[in-house]
Amino acid sequence: MTQGARTGARKVEDAFYDNPLITGVITLALGLAAGLTAPSTHHEVVLMGETRDQLGDSVRNVVQATKHKAEHIAERVIAATKSAASDEGLVAT
Repeated sequence: MTQGARTGARKVEDAFYDNPLITGVITLALGLAAGLTAPSTHHEVVLMGETRDQLGDSVRNVVQATKHKAEHIAERVIAATKSAASDEGLVAT
């Protein structure tokens, strides 16, 4: 692995360590979204009813907000990686 690739990989890793809350929220939101998209059972509908619908709406709102934050972080990581690769002469500027 070249130094530039190591630097780029380190910057990606740093972005995740620098933003652990966002990483956790993304993971939680994806898990909740996956769970809420699964077909509901009759027993679940009887037990949860409207609460499930309200939770689904809340999760969708969190997922949307988190998606925007994740996109911003990804853009910063991509820019940092491109910069590192350029500094190492791995890509044309």
